[in-house]
Amino acid sequence: MELYEDPRQSVGFFVMGLDLGQAADYSACSVVEIFQNDDEERKKTYIEYDLRLLRRFELGLPYPTVCDEVERMLTTPLLAGKTFLGIDICGVGAGIADMFRERDLRPIAIRSHGGNNVTVVESEFRMPKRDMIGRMRMLFQQGRLRISSKLRDVEIFKTELRNFRMKISQSGHDTYEHHRANMHDDLLISAGMACWLGMREEIWRTIYGDEETPPELLEMMRQIDADPLADERELRRRQSPTYDGRPIF
Repeated sequence: MELYEDPRQSVGFFVMGLDLGQAADYSACSVVEIFQNDDEERKKTYIEYDLRLLRRFELGLPYPTVCDEVERMLTTPLLAGKTFLGIDICGVGAGIADMFRERDLRPIAIRSHGGNNVTVVESEFRMPKRDMIGRMRMLFQQGRLRISSKLRDVEIFKTELRNFRMKISQSGHDTYEHHRANMHDDLLISAGMACWLGMREEIWRTIYGDEETPPELLEMMRQIDADPLADERELRRRQSPTYDGRPIF
């Protein structure tokens, strides 16, 4: 049997997405590791991701306790100083992010909405929910998002992905619902947030620095922002969307 040599190179950075649930909802976090894949045949560079953590917290867990757990994870040797943290503050308020700032976790506050445009208001990203979920689905379909089959909550995540539905109103805004009643989307939102942040030009400028960021990566980011499906029309599926990689925890 031939051994497969992974052509990708880890850039040494991770992104954690944290969805904070309200009273009747779970809180959940996900972590993706970012890879750079230089496709010599197509003479293009692709950004790819391995989903290495899916964690749903106990229902009703207080936010300070969630913060304790996130801090514990982000201060482990693997993730410390190498992980971007995105927090969805929609429904819980911007003040929650201050709890994480006080612990020097440098959270990126994100407020999802049903509109069309990404804006930055007072250091807060406001992004369309369709972008967050749509881009993750795009990455998964392309084979650019691999999900470890050994993750504890991977089957719950797959169920959430299957049951998530989007409707667009006459005014052009999105509404979301589940195919089945009593379903949650906490893992889906946290993973989608991590993937969305990992595709932002601001993140890559932080990784490489403004003067050293590979121009082809920045150009790819701009193309995705202009047309999220542009890269999908060129990319062939090169790998299985699931793999036997070791989870982080």
